[in-house]
Amino acid sequence: GRTHAVRQQLIESELDFFPVLFDDDGGVQDAYRVFAGVPDIFLIDAEGRIQARTQGWTGQRDESLLRMQLSRLVGVPIPMLLARTGYSGNEICGVCHEAEFETWQFTTHAGAFNTLVKHGADTDPECVSCHVVGFGETGGFVDSATTANLEDVGCETCHGRGGPHQSPDWVQNRDYAPVCATCHDDKHSLGFDYATFRPRISHAENMSLLSLPEHEKARILAERGRPGGSLLPTSADYVGSEACQSCHAAEFETWAASPHAHAIESLEAKSRVNDAECLACHTTAFGKPGGFPTGGSAESHADLARVGCESCHGPGGNHVAQDATHIGTIVSLADKCDSCVILQICGACHDDANDPGFRFKVEERIEAQRHGTLEPGTGKPKQTSAQWNGHPSDVERLAAAFRILDGEG
Repeated sequence: GRTHAVRQQLIESELDFFPVLFDDDGGVQDAYRVFAGVPDIFLIDAEGRIQARTQGWTGQRDESLLRMQLSRLVGVPIPMLLARTGYSGNEICGVCHEAEFETWQFTTHAGAFNTLVKHGADTDPECVSCHVVGFGETGGFVDSATTANLEDVGCETCHGRGGPHQSPDWVQNRDYAPVCATCHDDKHSLGFDYATFRPRISHAENMSLLSLPEHEKARILAERGRPGGSLLPTSADYVGSEACQSCHAAEFETWAASPHAHAIESLEAKSRVNDAECLACHTTAFGKPGGFPTGGSAESHADLARVGCESCHGPGGNHVAQDATHIGTIVSLADKCDSCVILQICGACHDDANDPGFRFKVEERIEAQRHGTLEPGTGKPKQTSAQWNGHPSDVERLAAAFRILDGEG
């Protein structure tokens, strides 16, 4: 039988010098959820608590990890077995830096690769490079099949390969701002402010979370995995879409053919036109300075009673002001990452509760209403071939596309 065959193999391999527990009835498999990944190794301390687990075996990396974990478990000095030429991965770092490793798991960095999987961008090199460790570098992330231990924004993304042990000059004067800026740029992290964002990933700031009950930790992790507040500016007043039309006639006409321009009608059809929770997403800037007022009516504020230009591009007060500097006073989206920026703006309303599956259709939705006629950041017209010519047939085709997409939702 199976047990006899294993015993015989151990004898022939001269490995019969330790006791082996056989799982003939499958009880161990059920208890430990062992279904795949050979070998499946648990390190259990003297009190019977599981201190570490590894599944599968990837040669030198897992050998080093296991030796370090065993040393910690039995209380002897831990050898620093970092990869000599490549990246070691978070688990290697976490053997010695236990608290830092655990606090890292409370950050959105720890789920960075999963966001790519959700958006279907986990094989796009431009996206992958900022969501894993060492992409494109010797011994860095290659793909999930061979280097899963380097998924996510890990220790070595911020601290360099092997941290200060192997990359002592990676961070100058403890200033991480330049390191963060390699990924958190205007294209991928709209509104990123180093001073505001750093506490969210700071080990010291998150240390107090370690003493919380497990259910509270789980709640915080789930909360941090959701999109945060608005990415759009808050320093200007809203002025309504009509103020945009004189300079952006083609864009305005494209928008006017979209469901956004008639968003209030769906609330009227459901007799929810006075529901504040609904108005927050079916009007422009509900309750904000210059936006659709709380308690206001669609008849009195027709220009704001729709998802207008400023719902996506931010308040235009500074942009349309007399003698205003137009570039930089409104949010241009044509040069932004669909997943990192545009999906986050759209996702404030197109969430799972109100538009299930939207994130899987975001590219089609964006393409269906793309309307820029200026080169981002220049104010100069795009090439004529790239502009929409404004013919009625184009409007009709665009409207039809929106109707189809809305039918899918």
